[in-house]
Amino acid sequence: MERRSYALITGLFLVVLIGAGAAAGVWLSRSTTEQVPYLVVSQYPVSGLQAQAGVTYRGVAVGSVESIRFDRQHPDRVLIRIKLQPDVPITRSTYAKLRERGVTGLSEIELSSSGKGPGQPLPTSEAHPGRIPMHPSLLSEVSSRGEKLLDKLNTLTDHLNRILSRDNQQRINRILQNLQTATGDLHQVLSRKNQQRIDSVLQNLQTATGDLVRLQQKAAPAVERLPGLESHANRTLSNLDNLLQGKLEQQTLPRLDTTLDQLSRSARSVRQLSESLRHQPGSLLRGSNLPPPGPGEPGYHGGKNQ
Repeated sequence: MERRSYALITGLFLVVLIGAGAAAGVWLSRSTTEQVPYLVVSQYPVSGLQAQAGVTYRGVAVGSVESIRFDRQHPDRVLIRIKLQPDVPITRSTYAKLRERGVTGLSEIELSSSGKGPGQPLPTSEAHPGRIPMHPSLLSEVSSRGEKLLDKLNTLTDHLNRILSRDNQQRINRILQNLQTATGDLHQVLSRKNQQRIDSVLQNLQTATGDLVRLQQKAAPAVERLPGLESHANRTLSNLDNLLQGKLEQQTLPRLDTTLDQLSRSARSVRQLSESLRHQPGSLLRGSNLPPPGPGEPGYHGGKNQ
């Protein structure tokens, strides 16, 4: 009887176990069919990411990684097929990042949205899953920036080595010596004797400034009188001008007109005399009352004298 009871219990346990396994399989298969496929396109390394890795959206587990492969059209890209729950709000502004899980070295995909408000949903299907771009992770950014920083440090080290070469060290030593010499000269310039000279020069400048101020104060009354002197001079010049104009009109201009008339009459007399001498030169000896010219004399024309 005991053996039969053990066999019955074992059989019941196997039946229950098989039923539970079948139920779990049906549940898993149904949950799998309800998930929505997407493709994460990455141009960056996906170190530590494996199939069945988790996918989170803003820290909430929403799916898993189904497969990882290279893009045949673009071999430098990695295509990561993921399955997500249908209620996850995937939009055209959604992007993915890699996030490490603890110290195991394994990674998972973290989804985020760059839009502030609800964006346009990203269409997807089994034949044409929607593509989600991969952004560089924090570790990748630190690594790339670290490489750039190392390059800059190497360049800076090269420049420092060139600056601190033997020739430049000698030049720096000469510059320091010149600075030391210049400092000594400046100290000598600022010695007590030179300070006394500078003080005396400043005192002389102060005295000259005071003299200029006093001279300005003395010259101020004369400057104030200048407008009156200017008006007096203008009146004097106008009176002199009127006086000269009156004398010219009353005395000088009448005399000048008389003289010009006399000169004009004299000029006419001289012109008449020259004309008579040109036509009758002998009139200078015989006078102006001459007999008419005879035969052989100038002006005789066959008994008709002119």
